[in-house]
Amino acid sequence: MLAVTQKCFMERTTRRCVIEKPKQGKLRQLRLPKWIMAALYEQARLARQQAKAHPEWATHPAHDARHDLMLFRRRDGLPHDPTCLPAMVRARCRRAGVPVFSPHAMRHYCASMLLEGGMPTKYVADWLGHTTTAMVETTYAHVIARLKGRKTE
Repeated sequence: MLAVTQKCFMERTTRRCVIEKPKQGKLRQLRLPKWIMAALYEQARLARQQAKAHPEWATHPAHDARHDLMLFRRRDGLPHDPTCLPAMVRARCRRAGVPVFSPHAMRHYCASMLLEGGMPTKYVADWLGHTTTAMVETTYAHVIARLKGRKTE
């Protein structure tokens, strides 16, 4: 289980780094497979190692002590600008020779495939970080309706 206690992003107007609690100030917990958790722990180890190797990051005018907890940074040690994420994903999709999808479209696709694969709505809601199934039931009503119409074998 991964607990998300804060989010970090670049403010669009001021280009200032903002660190705040997730939506509605609630802790979000995401169920992740053990191999992903192991990869995140390894990334955290690498991030700490990288921060030690670059003490100049701490003197950057935009640096905030909370950046030291970040797993993924730009080359200058600051947070990634979330507005750049779609372009980064597009470039990597093209390089890999796979269809280009936005991160948000990938999230929807994954949720749809989980539901079509028979995953209970509650589990999909948990995996997406929702506290109730209402959002999943509303957003994926077309998928759920199609599944209800499917004949069982």
